[in-house]
Amino acid sequence: MVEYNKKAYRPSLVSLGPYHYGDEQLQGMEFHKYRALCCMLKRNCQYVFEYLHAVEEIEHEVRACYEDMPDDFPSDKFVEMLVVDSCFILEILLGNFFRKDFERLGYPKKDPVFSKAYITDGILRDIILLENQIPLFVLERLHGIKPKDQRQQSVLQLVINVYNPCWLTQRSIASEVTLLEQCILSSCSENNTGMRHCLDIFRQTLMYDTSRPKSPRMQHIVIDMHNEGSLGLQSNSKNHENSDPKGQLIPSATKLKETGVKFMMVENNFPFWNVEFENGNMKIPQIVIDDGSELTFLNLMAFEQSHVPPKEAHITSYIALLDKLVNSASDVAQLVEDNVIVHTLGSDEQVAEMINSLAKGIYFSVEDGCYAELYVKVNKYSNQKMNLWGAVLVRNYFSSPWAIIGLIAGALELMFSGKQAFGPQ
Repeated sequence: MVEYNKKAYRPSLVSLGPYHYGDEQLQGMEFHKYRALCCMLKRNCQYVFEYLHAVEEIEHEVRACYEDMPDDFPSDKFVEMLVVDSCFILEILLGNFFRKDFERLGYPKKDPVFSKAYITDGILRDIILLENQIPLFVLERLHGIKPKDQRQQSVLQLVINVYNPCWLTQRSIASEVTLLEQCILSSCSENNTGMRHCLDIFRQTLMYDTSRPKSPRMQHIVIDMHNEGSLGLQSNSKNHENSDPKGQLIPSATKLKETGVKFMMVENNFPFWNVEFENGNMKIPQIVIDDGSELTFLNLMAFEQSHVPPKEAHITSYIALLDKLVNSASDVAQLVEDNVIVHTLGSDEQVAEMINSLAKGIYFSVEDGCYAELYVKVNKYSNQKMNLWGAVLVRNYFSSPWAIIGLIAGALELMFSGKQAFGPQ
């Protein structure tokens, strides 16, 4: 499992669901959650009892989705919490669907929360924390109560619009967001299945290769969203066993470079974990690392470690691979030079520390991951002495025009001196 890190799983602005309910440090947003509910009801000309009744009907089913939740959580408070939190999520997603135009939803131009992008962005981060989830079928049930003209977009479409691979890459995929929606909706329709929650949907968008709309990679992820206890909504507040990855190990980026390995940034960086190695070239889609990357990856990995088979845990496999490639700031610098990594952190050393800290708590076997074959290919190539000698020759003697000129001049000087030594006396 992913090593416990309190800050990574604890919301910073808003509590959603039962795990952080009543947290004193998050009480400041409670008033605004109720204010959002009132704004939504007023806009839709509805009454709150419709929403309360809809959740009361499925309360037992929802409770079964949460592990480690106190049995004495009062029914009335539990239902009220689900309604308030779910409607708040829907309002945040809808406002972002309209490009943060919350005025369109009826909020003041200078709203203390909804007019400030840095606050709504922070809330969006909190919405995909593993311990801050509301089951998707609850969101869908409440969203369905709205008048038809107020729910032109499904909950899935609203979530995908916000949580798509643009978060992890620089590539603009606005045209592919619609394709992602179609792919996931089609897969769910064909298999009569659904998604667990917002974090699950976000992960699924990272799995999809839009060049192959019906890719089997999605088959393992979509599940019956109404199966009790299957939603992966458990507290992550327990320390997990820390184990170093077993199996094939590969050298760091700088050491691989010395053996002749070339790192090539792939233009089509979607999905970002699709790494290939052929003929000494490691092709890696570009990844963008910023202040929010650690939190995002830790929550994705925590979800995978608990609910996804090892061979399907692509995010975990990807972080394990990065950890092997990056041992120091010089390794990061090499990958930055090759356009594989783009980061906004203070230094390459900070990036190296972040990547290595992400992998510390991974309980992971290389043989079970999606890069098992890649590790074998890399080791086979890097262990060939001819590749090593050739790379050293290129680095030492052909790294620049001046080095090449110096080598030629030295060879000519040696040739002429040899002629003089063995010529007629």
